[in-house]
Amino acid sequence: FLLSKTSDDWVALIQETMLDQNSVTVRAFPSASKATEIQESEQKRLSARKEEIGTSGLETLQKKLDEANDTNNLPVPSDVVERFKIPDASRIPFIPVSTAIF
Repeated sequence: FLLSKTSDDWVALIQETMLDQNSVTVRAFPSASKATEIQESEQKRLSARKEEIGTSGLETLQKKLDEANDTNNLPVPSDVVERFKIPDASRIPFIPVSTAIF
């Protein structure tokens, strides 16, 4: 199919899909001062949150986190894993793709 295209067809395709399209270019530059500002702001926020929660609150939250991690790290029971069937790869529909080398 692709070999039947003329050079004019390819030029028209490139013109239509790449050259005639509107585009926007965004240029961004990292700011050392903004990075420092964000870091300081985050430190202040964390300090305020620690004061708000208090030592006992932090300990309670740490216990909850440890319990959640312990629960999440339990191995998945084999009967749960076995319920998932591995599909036959030959039945997976694929999108037809044509490749052209320029």
